[in-house]
Formats: sequence, structure tokens, C-alpha cells
Amino acid sequence: MSADALPLLMHRFGFLVERFGFVVSRTRAVPAGAWYASAAGTVAVSFDYLRDAAVDVTLRESDRGESYLLSELVAARRSSPGRRTGIRAPAAFAAELDAVAELLVAECDDFLRGDPAAFRVRHREAMLVARCRRLALGELRRHAPERAAALLGAMRGYWTAADRDAYERCVTSQA
Repeated sequence: MSADALPLLMHRFGFLVERFGFVVSRTRAVPAGAWYASAAGTVAVSFDYLRDAAVDVTLRESDRGESYLLSELVAARRSSPGRRTGIRAPAAFAAELDAVAELLVAECDDFLRGDPAAFRVRHREAMLVARCRRLALGELRRHAPERAAALLGAMRGYWTAADRDAYERCVTSQA
């Protein structure tokens, strides 16, 4: 399955070239990945069969260099299960590629059309939550549980199970 992933991935995301004017700037067979570039930014689609078997889409702005995971952007705006892992059957992989491609167009069409400013306005809440999460985890790695707890506490309404666990570790280590 992993050897067959790249051609299917490129076929399912070919619409980025056909409809939005992106060009394929790079590909990788294992783990499967394709990078689509435009003047506004890059869309990277990857699938690591041997790791967690999830389809990941990362959007990177050219002018700012900021990167965003599609799954994080969507999690803040919709009640969705988030990033799906364990996709190893060929039919499930094809279905997941279709679902993620559809989600990319529905949620990030402004980015795809070359309007990163509208994209940032649309997803600013998710971007702030993702940044806060990264900062909190960085503070946790630096053994600063009080700062990590403050950052995690500020985003309580957006917690994932991992955020809740990290917060509990922070509070427990302070006691």
C-alpha cells in the first residue's frame, strides 16, 4: 500500500494544479508526499503509512513563512473528529484523500485562490489556539509548568484530550 500511495495522492490532489494554478514543486515516495506551490504559498500533502497512517495537509504562506495544519484549522471551527489515523486499507486511504481534499477546498479556498489575508481572517481563532498550544508544550518541555498551565488554561474551550492531560500534568507538578 505505501508504494501505491504517492500516485493516488497526486491524482486526488491534482485539482490544485488544474483549478487553482499550483505547480508540483516536489514529491517523495516514502513516506508519500507532494508539495504544491503558488505565489501565495505551498500546500504539502503527506501520508506516512509506517508511522500513524494519517493524511496530513500543511499550508505554508510564502510572505510570512507561517505553517498551518488543516486538521488544526478545522478542529477549531467544526465539531469534527480531527485528524484520523490508522488508515491502512487502500479503499479507506482513497476515501480519506477525497474527504481531506474536499475539506481543503471548503475551508481554505481563499488560500488556494491566493488571498492569504482573507485566509488569516477566516482562521485567526484556530491560528491563535494552535500557537498557544505550541507555546504551552514548549514551556512544558522547558520544565515551566506554571507558564504552560497559564497558556493551556487560556484555551480551555478548545482543549483536546492531549491538552487536558498536559494541563493535569502541569497542575500536579506544581502541587
